[in-house]
Amino acid sequence: IVPFRIKHHPGVVLDVVLSSSDENTSATVAATDRDREDTASTLQVTGLSADPSSSITINNSSYDRAFTLSGSSAPPPLMSAHHSSFKRGSRNPLSFKQIMRLSKMTPMELKIEQQLVSALPSDLQVQVLTSTNTQESSLQVVQEGTQMYQQHEQLIASLRNLDDRTMNIESMASKPMELATRNIELTCKSNELASENKDLLIRVNEMQDELKQLQIQALDRRVLLQKS
Repeated sequence: IVPFRIKHHPGVVLDVVLSSSDENTSATVAATDRDREDTASTLQVTGLSADPSSSITINNSSYDRAFTLSGSSAPPPLMSAHHSSFKRGSRNPLSFKQIMRLSKMTPMELKIEQQLVSALPSDLQVQVLTSTNTQESSLQVVQEGTQMYQQHEQLIASLRNLDDRTMNIESMASKPMELATRNIELTCKSNELASENKDLLIRVNEMQDELKQLQIQALDRRVLLQKS
């Protein structure tokens, strides 16, 4: 069995439907740009005989068994149904690329392959490999997908840690400014207290003068009383 491979990138959702019969194997590939819901297309591939010398038909155009499908970024929409938009070997500026090698597969293998493609995270680059040993292929796909997902999570955690450290550095950098502001506030408060203390001292002196005057007046009255 010739390996069957699908490779796609973030922003593009692939829905793959495969069917097999005794005569040939056909595939329908629908691609949708998640940012542009109105751009969807379907590609019908037929004539996939097990004979290596046979050719395949893509939208009424004949190709060799090994072929490359790539999207076009120019309008009309992302995945035009016309075969002129799917030129073999062309580069895709929209990061959408399929490399397919198809041969006869049992319906059960096709069903498992379809489930694997739809189950993997759509925001990660996914490569699905099918060999004669379906269980081995499925395990390889799951392991690769899990490893890529873990690397993705580790990158996010590293970015969050870096952001926290940046915030801590910014907080430490603002400390001297806060201390200087607090020092100015304390200086102003100290000046206010000194001014209040000065006013209190003046008031105390005034009260002492008043007390002396009262003492003199009381003494004068006592002298007058003694004379009388």
